[in-house]
Amino acid sequence: MFLKRKIDEINSTSSQNSGKTKTQTIRESFEHRITAWPTESSEYQVRQDSVIEMIVNTSYPMVLLDQPSFRKMIKTLDPKFKLPGSATLNKRINERFLRQSAQLKDLINHTRKVTICLDGWTKKGLTASFLGVSACFYDTTIDKTRHAFLNLMELQHPHTGEMLAECLKKCLDQWGIRENQVMLIVSDNGSNMVKAIRLLQEVHAAKKSDESESYEFESDESESYEFESDESEHETDEEEIQSQSEQTDLFLPDHIPYRRMPCMAHTLQLLIKPVYEHYSATILETRQVVSRIRKSSVAIEKLIDKCGKSVITDCTSRWNSTYQMIDRLLKIKTSVNEVLTETGIDTFKASEWVRLQNISSLLEPFAVQTDILQTDAQSLSQVLPPILNLECHLQEYPTNKSLTANLLEDLRQRFQSILQPDSDTFNPLPSAACLLDPTVAVFILTPEMDILLHAANMYIIKVCGVE
Repeated sequence: MFLKRKIDEINSTSSQNSGKTKTQTIRESFEHRITAWPTESSEYQVRQDSVIEMIVNTSYPMVLLDQPSFRKMIKTLDPKFKLPGSATLNKRINERFLRQSAQLKDLINHTRKVTICLDGWTKKGLTASFLGVSACFYDTTIDKTRHAFLNLMELQHPHTGEMLAECLKKCLDQWGIRENQVMLIVSDNGSNMVKAIRLLQEVHAAKKSDESESYEFESDESESYEFESDESEHETDEEEIQSQSEQTDLFLPDHIPYRRMPCMAHTLQLLIKPVYEHYSATILETRQVVSRIRKSSVAIEKLIDKCGKSVITDCTSRWNSTYQMIDRLLKIKTSVNEVLTETGIDTFKASEWVRLQNISSLLEPFAVQTDILQTDAQSLSQVLPPILNLECHLQEYPTNKSLTANLLEDLRQRFQSILQPDSDTFNPLPSAACLLDPTVAVFILTPEMDILLHAANMYIIKVCGVE
C-alpha cells in the first residue's frame, strides 16, 4: 500500500508539472507495455497451430495470412501473438504433413485389414484427370474406424486399365500396404477400373506360381509380367480364375488378394437407368417446364413469394438429381400450377402429374439408400440391408409390374456377388459382417435368408480356424 501511494503521488506531481506535452506516467507505462509471446513458448505454438488448422480445414489461400486486414484482426484478438508470414506457415504445414503422413503410414502398417477405395475425376473441359485413392481401416488405438485419403494422382490419356493398375500399385507400395492386408478394393463399374484390379490379381497369381523369381510390370521380352493390353489373354486368364472359384462357392479361402467390390451407390444409379428410359417423354417435358420457369425472373419471384422455394434442374453427373427435380415439383405442385397459369407457360396435365408421382414413389427408396451408402460412416455390415429393402420395394410396388420385374431381375444380377452364394463371384464378407453386427443381424436371421446365413457362418468359421 505504501508503494502504491508513493506511485500515485509521483504520477500526480508529474501531471501537474507537465506543460503542453503530456508525459506518460509510470502506471500508464506498465499498463501499455506489451511483450510478444516467445516463438518457443507453448502459448505461441497453440496460436500458430490454430491458424494452421484454419488454413488446412478451410483450404483458404496462404496469401490470406499476408493481408493487412487479417493480420490486424489477429493482433486485435491477441496483441501478444505476432502472426508469422505465409512462407513460414507454409513451411510449418509441410512439416506437419510429413510428420502426420509418417504417423498414418505406421498406423496402416500395424492394421490387420485395409479397404482401398478408388475413384476418378476429370476436370471441366477434359483438361486434366485424376485418380483418388483412400483407405478405410479400424484403428484399435481409439476403437474407431478411420477413412484416410492416400493419394491424388494425375492421369495421362488414355485411362487404360494398365495405367490405373500401375498407379494403384505405386500407391500401395508408397504407403507400405501389403497384399495380404487388402481386404477389398471398392471402385465404380468402369471397365478400366475392373480391368486394373484384375491385372493386380493376375500379377499376384504369377508371383505365387513361382516364388523364386521376381515379377515386375515389364514387357514380355524381359520374361516378366506387366499390365497386358491384349484382351484375349485377359479373357483366358479370367476364365481360369472363374473356373477355380467354381470349386469354392461356400468355402472361399481366408483371403483373396485384391478382391473387388463394386461401389454400391454407383451400382444403384446404373440400376435405375431403365426408369428414366421408360418415362423419357415425361422427364423431357419436366425438364422443359423447369427450364422455362428458371429462365423467367418473374416466374421465379412469384414462385418464391408463394411457397418460399424454387424449382431445381437435374444433372446427369449428379446422383438422384432427376428424382430431386421431380420431388421438388410435387412438393410445390399447387404453387407451380398457379405461377404457370399466371405467366402463360403450359402446365402439366392431370395424367402427367400422376406419372410424376409414380416416378417419385418408385425412385424414392433408391435415392434414400444411395444417400445412406455414400456416407463415410457406413460399414460393410450396412451393405446387405439396403439391397434387401430395395428388393422388397420392387416386389411390392403396385404399378408398372413389367418395369419393376425387370428392375428386380437386374438388381439380383448386379448384386449376385452379395445375394447368391452359388454364384462364381460370391463374396461372403457382407453377409458375415451383417451377421456380426447386432444392429442389422435381424436381416439375415430370417428364414428367407437361410442360404446367406449358412454362407456367413461357413466363412466366419473358416476365418476363425474353428474345426
